[in-house]
Amino acid sequence: MFRQKLINLCRSSSLLINLNHSPLNLWGQARRLSFLKPSNQLKTKSESLQTQNKIISHQTDKIDPFNLSFQVLIEDIYSNQSDVPQLLEAKQWLQKALEYNIHNGKRNRGNALLTTFRHFCPEIDDDENALTKVCLLAWCVELLQSIFLIYDDIMDNSTTRRGQLCWYRNKDVGMIALNDGLMIQSTIYFIMKKYFSSSPNYIQLIDLFNSVTFQTTLGQCLDLLSSSLDFSKFTEDRYDAIVKYKTGYYSFSLPIRLALYLANITDQELHSQSEKILLEIGQFFQVQDDYLDCFGDPKFTGKIGTDIEDGKCSWLVVKALKLADPGQRSIIEKNYGIKSEESVDAVKQIYNNLNLKNKFRSYENAKFNEITSLIEQMKIDTESSSLKAILFEILKTIHERQK
Repeated sequence: MFRQKLINLCRSSSLLINLNHSPLNLWGQARRLSFLKPSNQLKTKSESLQTQNKIISHQTDKIDPFNLSFQVLIEDIYSNQSDVPQLLEAKQWLQKALEYNIHNGKRNRGNALLTTFRHFCPEIDDDENALTKVCLLAWCVELLQSIFLIYDDIMDNSTTRRGQLCWYRNKDVGMIALNDGLMIQSTIYFIMKKYFSSSPNYIQLIDLFNSVTFQTTLGQCLDLLSSSLDFSKFTEDRYDAIVKYKTGYYSFSLPIRLALYLANITDQELHSQSEKILLEIGQFFQVQDDYLDCFGDPKFTGKIGTDIEDGKCSWLVVKALKLADPGQRSIIEKNYGIKSEESVDAVKQIYNNLNLKNKFRSYENAKFNEITSLIEQMKIDTESSSLKAILFEILKTIHERQK
């Protein structure tokens, strides 16, 4: 019953963008989805619907296949070493951590993977098991995202995330969250091995997860080292490096390239082209994030911005230091990174005096046009034409976003 729901719901789900599919001469349908066909790995328990309902109820009454497949992931956690009852409490804790840190997210990364794969392999609608597996890979991307957010909140001493207390801020959690991140990361590779080890590009999938995780931690390191309030480091070059490595790779390049490998699209030139564009989109996204941290409405963003008091190397402060006169620069240097309302207000006043809101709007429009041009310049063939449509949709989704 569960798997049939996945098939029926996928055909009508708004989760996947309805693009005009053109058949690819990559490989036949049987070969294209053969490694995705499971044997007994996707058996589900009809009685365990509680987690599924929690996951889907917060957004919509409409159930979609992505949400339904989360239950498979949870059941896989419990089935792993099920003969060791002493681990049950730890597995229950892991389930609690996953539900808390994932259920309020926008799931842009997982949805991007699903959309991309379905565009290249439209026959996925007719293969229930293959669809579930692709959804599980999409959840692996969302799990990676949750790890980074858990750790980022701890390192930034943040209070809220997605409209609720940060995970580590809960009284019964604290620094247990550090181990939770490791458990979630292990879950990714457990799921990958169980469902994708027979993929012709399994090594590429694993390598991509590993390399992107490493690149992201390098970006996080640069970000943390910039919090020492050495304003000589608050340059556009350093900011671009932080954004590229901390955000661009895992948020934009990873889900799209995973979908390409899963569809057996291995042309390295196409991967290189897509990554270059996706990293530009990632920078665009992060600049928006920096702006919203300061000027966004917490009712929409779901969090209270702390970049100023945390001394973050953000787009706003880099731009302000570049434009400020000596007096304005002195005010920024005296107040930036100070955890007081007066200091935050003093920095924001300089931002307003420098008209950074309008400068951001100018940047937003210029960057949108620049990325549009890059996409239009991609080589013309069946695969890249399909990918161009996906890249345009991603760009359109984040343009002028409010959260």
